[in-house]
Amino acid sequence: MIVIYGRTQCEFCNDAQRMCKKWNLEYEYRNIEYIMYLNELFETYGKDIGSSSANGLLDCPYIIWNNRYIGHYNDLLREIENTIGGYGEGAF
Repeated sequence: MIVIYGRTQCEFCNDAQRMCKKWNLEYEYRNIEYIMYLNELFETYGKDIGSSSANGLLDCPYIIWNNRYIGHYNDLLREIENTIGGYGEGAF
């Protein structure tokens, strides 16, 4: 399963959700504007994202695929292409 940590007004966060829907991938969106999800992100993946506080947040979304932090939106596209989209076909 994919977990997308993002913000409401973030276009990349919305694009990540659309891409998951397009490829029928099971995902959950967690809005980091809610402190519980922001804390969860830092407590679980702070080391991976290189930050342990909101002051360190620069990019959204933060994408988790099968409990592994993979990066941001472009990283999600690469993971989809490498996993199910046909590696090297340039579909994205």
